[in-house]
Amino acid sequence: MGRRGPTPLRRLFRLLLTFLRPLRVRVFVQAGADVSVYNSQSNPASHAYLHASPSPTIGPFHVYVNLSVTPTSPVPAGTTEMLTATATQDAELTPGFGSVQFMDGATELGAPVQVFVGDFSGNTASITTTLTPGTHSLTAMLSPSFHVSNTVTYVVNPLTPPPPAGTTPTTITLQVFPNPGLTFFPEFLIAQVSPFGATGTVQFFDGTTAIGAPVPVTGDVVFTFAPLAEGAHTLTAVFSPTNGFGASTSTTVSVTVNSLFGL
Repeated sequence: MGRRGPTPLRRLFRLLLTFLRPLRVRVFVQAGADVSVYNSQSNPASHAYLHASPSPTIGPFHVYVNLSVTPTSPVPAGTTEMLTATATQDAELTPGFGSVQFMDGATELGAPVQVFVGDFSGNTASITTTLTPGTHSLTAMLSPSFHVSNTVTYVVNPLTPPPPAGTTPTTITLQVFPNPGLTFFPEFLIAQVSPFGATGTVQFFDGTTAIGAPVPVTGDVVFTFAPLAEGAHTLTAVFSPTNGFGASTSTTVSVTVNSLFGL
């Protein structure tokens, strides 16, 4: 008998091999139907991963995206931050170019930055930005494979405002002469403010009633004269600052004013 020719099934199989051999297409399938395809004869600079999952794995091999931010958080407002993404992959995958989109939560930071993805270190993409005060969740997403980096929590503190009034505490003491007093003879009220250099005014009170107008403090001692009616009085002095010192109130001084005629 003569040699039999190839069967129709064999001819079909040879035809498929003839078609597929020049392409050398490699397909890797990961659990969950996470599929990545690349053509090993395609231009490494233009190949694409057909990968729609943010998983750090492409088939049985891996792509890694690491984000770092300098300077170290926390920083004051107005600081310029540098975000750097480093992209690497297993040697079995074809090197190529991709792009990195830096993100602040769901907000894009600038435009995508091109990065070369290979199996060695030094594949970096960077941007500089000035973040607003607050806490930020920073990430970097590698395209076209949609791999997302680690999240960097970054804190920017608000600028420190000028010291408000009350930063430096003060004290005020009150003395009254004479005590007891007599009608028709004014009482002599002396208030001393500490520390020296605190400026503002001192208001003297008889109970809740102001005694005269506020007296400016130009050194550390102020005084006033107060003619008081016959009877018991409760006197205080209140300091109101104007140069970054704190307000203060003296302890109460009880004064008795007797009738000049002894009636």
